[in-house]
Amino acid sequence: MHMSGTVISRTDMLLAAAVDRLSLLCWAQTEDGQRNVNQPQSVLSIILGQKIDHERQVQAYETGRDFANAWKEATGVEHWVK
Repeated sequence: MHMSGTVISRTDMLLAAAVDRLSLLCWAQTEDGQRNVNQPQSVLSIILGQKIDHERQVQAYETGRDFANAWKEATGVEHWVK
């Protein structure tokens, strides 16, 4: 663990991930979950010292060609679009 730079064991990581999934499932059944507010914090991210942004940025495109151009810029792979 010290050599790889991890702070917790794989078992603890899996347990924290299981708790996160269970808490999300329970939260989704509440009024807050249905309105998508007050999402529970991730136990795993707290342990690892990471911050997860629940407000993800969404990118939209006017046409398929616009998307294909953006995809080519991001990945270097060109896709054919009519």
